Amino acid sequence: MQIQINSGHNIEVHEALVAEISGAVESALSRFCDHITQVEVHLSDENSDKKGGNDDMRCVMEARLEGRQPIAVTHHASTLDEAVDGAADKLTRLIEHTLGRARSLRVAGPIRLCWGRPMIDRTAEVSEMNMQEILDTANALVADDKGLLAMEGKEA
Repeated sequence: MQIQINSGHNIEVHEALVAEISGAVESALSRFCDHITQVEVHLSDENSDKKGGNDDMRCVMEARLEGRQPIAVTHHASTLDEAVDGAADKLTRLIEHTLGRARSLRVAGPIRLCWGRPMIDRTAEVSEMNMQEILDTANALVADDKGLLAMEGKEA
């Protein structure tokens, strides 16, 4: 994961600041390093000409995920450290959400049993974790239907 740091003309970026920001970004995003190719950090002082004010430091972070469009977040704070930490937290949540949605499976209904009766009659979001539960329920429904058909004197 490459980290590139850019700044506005009112923020002096020195080696220690680059190391601090890079460390904060790496720490926040380390569990996604297999999915992230590059992170760009843009720092600016919104009220530099006024010399003060609340939340005048801005940090924009843009992450490039493999095979996806870049995603970006912005955080305003009174200090540069708070702006970077806030943006890193927001980006972490956004990446979790983006990758979590990609892991979900889309099951479009109706799913039909072998004799054409619908088991699920609406579209549902199904995660990998509860797929086994759905399969177990489907098997139970098949067993129940076979039992009902047997009681009615029909073959399954």
